[in-house]
Amino acid sequence: MAASITQQWQLGSYHVTVSANAAQAGLLPAVLSTLRQHHQHTGALREGDRIRFGWSELILVQQADGILQLGEPDFDGDPAQGIVPSICQTLEVYSEQLALAEQMGVKPEWTAYDETVLVETGCLAADKLFLQRFEPEVWMPDSGWSVSLASNDPGRMVQHELLPIWQLLRAYPHLAPALILPEGYGVLLEHGDIVQVWVVDDR
Repeated sequence: MAASITQQWQLGSYHVTVSANAAQAGLLPAVLSTLRQHHQHTGALREGDRIRFGWSELILVQQADGILQLGEPDFDGDPAQGIVPSICQTLEVYSEQLALAEQMGVKPEWTAYDETVLVETGCLAADKLFLQRFEPEVWMPDSGWSVSLASNDPGRMVQHELLPIWQLLRAYPHLAPALILPEGYGVLLEHGDIVQVWVVDDR
């Protein structure tokens, strides 16, 4: 089990506690900076505040002693309602995504966990999947991502459905880093793992 750390920060009259894995300590200044910006913008820190941080959200939960605990959506349960009193999963994916963006030499373009992806119906059971990010349009999901079979038959009849990003990641957790890539990129997934990333449209 990974060692954990807990820090307590003071922003004005508010005290906030944050828990994460010890290996993620280097990412906490970015979290604190985001929290400070929120505090400066709103003038307060309140229970229930949800603050966008990369692909995820930081959620403030008030403890019995009045101190605010920084949590994250419950990605293993119901992310819309459930809250986990740490930010380990948020930071894990955040770190992986920034690493891939640096490796590919691209500017990060965050995909939020509660945005939607256009999925070819039934394709998530396949061994090979193709993902591509488009500019979001009225007919496209708000993330710009689409998922389909990696098929050589472009003329096949298909149907599509919209799924939240968190549901896609529950099925394919190893896909998370690629969702930082900007419009025009494609990703080939085999047996749940990323095997190729390339520019499909280099506009």
